Amino acid sequence: MMQEGSWAVSPQDCRGLGQGAALSPLESLSVIRASGADALGFFDRLFCSRISDIGEGAKLTGWADAQGRLIAAPRIVREATESFLLLIPRGLAPAFLKKIRLYVFRSKVKFEDVTESLRVSGLAGGGAARVLEAAGLSVPEKPWEASRSEGLTAVRVSDADPGRVPAFEAAFPRVIVLGEPGALSRLDAPKAPEGLWWLADISCGLPMVFAATSGRFLPQAVGLEKLGGVSFNKGCYPGQEVIARLQNHPERLKRQPEILCSHEPLPGAGGECPGGTVVESVSAGEAFYALIEKQR
Repeated sequence: MMQEGSWAVSPQDCRGLGQGAALSPLESLSVIRASGADALGFFDRLFCSRISDIGEGAKLTGWADAQGRLIAAPRIVREATESFLLLIPRGLAPAFLKKIRLYVFRSKVKFEDVTESLRVSGLAGGGAARVLEAAGLSVPEKPWEASRSEGLTAVRVSDADPGRVPAFEAAFPRVIVLGEPGALSRLDAPKAPEGLWWLADISCGLPMVFAATSGRFLPQAVGLEKLGGVSFNKGCYPGQEVIARLQNHPERLKRQPEILCSHEPLPGAGGECPGGTVVESVSAGEAFYALIEKQR
């Protein structure tokens, strides 16, 4: 793996996904378990979106500091009635755990890193349904809905968008799959580099906060609110005043997310490029793609 927030794929990796399937072990992600009777209430008090309506599925959210800048942008997956799995970049996980435990106080919630026992992979392509069905799973119909079977959990996320990343020949569905290593081995699909998954994230404007960019971006500056990762009517959380003020006065928000395609090498997460500040980037042959926070 290259610098966290920056990956490489070959153009061949991007082809044939309209009908085929590719499985990418997401080795750059840690799996954090949050468990306890107060977990949902704790999330709602701390994170930018309402987590208490997660149901049996998953949620995209953000955790902001007092200045409204994102500390992290976890993907939260329900594991059981009082247990949830948070997907966080490995480089950010130690600081994330140290900081979030400071907020627990008397709340009945515990956080632990379970990456060694639970792994995460990204399954992409029009043939993903066949792969999941062979493993006893179905493809959830909508983003952030989940299906489960025999130790595996599949969460659908936004489809790849070839209109924004021409390296892809067609749109295709994408599913995050979590489980123990033995259970994940039931997924029978050609292996693909992790960068393919992150390039698809870029294509649909789905941001991630890495260690290099923690505390740097406002949620609106990376498009988190457009993806349902911010709530403006759920009550107080850190940074809410700043975030809500920007939403009520959008002329004050000078930075907006944009996808950049270049033929010059682009820096990794947090680096500056001619178009703005890089959120994440992937090189695909001679093309370089990035989700950037663009100065208007």
